[in-house]
Amino acid sequence: MNGTTTVSKTVDGGSIPSTPAIVKIKRLVQASLFFILNFTYAYHMHYFGIFKDTQFPFRGFTHSRNIVRGLIQREDGRFIFTYIFHEDRFGLRDYLETPGGGVETGESLEVALMREIQEECGLTIHTIQPLGIVEDAYNLIQRHNINHYFYAKMSGMVEKKWTEGEQRLIKDIPWLMLEEAIARYEALPDKGIAFLIKQRELQVLYYLRQQLPKLV
Repeated sequence: MNGTTTVSKTVDGGSIPSTPAIVKIKRLVQASLFFILNFTYAYHMHYFGIFKDTQFPFRGFTHSRNIVRGLIQREDGRFIFTYIFHEDRFGLRDYLETPGGGVETGESLEVALMREIQEECGLTIHTIQPLGIVEDAYNLIQRHNINHYFYAKMSGMVEKKWTEGEQRLIKDIPWLMLEEAIARYEALPDKGIAFLIKQRELQVLYYLRQQLPKLV
């Protein structure tokens, strides 16, 4: 093949060409659907800005990913986090991260958040409220990230459903008071993947500290 045309199977077993123009149309339709599903939340979200990946060489982006992340609070005031500890091509991963994951095609942000929190933390949630959007990047995998942060309250417990990747990465899911979590993020090194997580998440945690009296 010449790199400009690929072939995809149809339902009846035949094939149709998938040209760059068709790919662009599909992406436009997906983007439009995403905007329609999430207009209300997007309107009420604070925009924190774009944070560049200064830790790994930039080679361009091959894809963007819409991600939901939840700051989930239980009755005693603590928030749940994932503790990541693993070594891979990013180097040593040793940091906290807010739970969440990618938005699937056709999902609203709220539905994606509820699904991710159930799968990753084993929790059901309620009182979902938008916090803000942070754009950042992982140059090593050539990905642009659009992170949608939400506040919510825990309502119950269900079975976790970790993927193989999550089983490798996640060592614990601690409940922490907000100030304790902020202190742990602030203590992260200013280099490597830990710095990329730190610069993204601290902005949201500082904002949550200001907004929390209005949310609870």
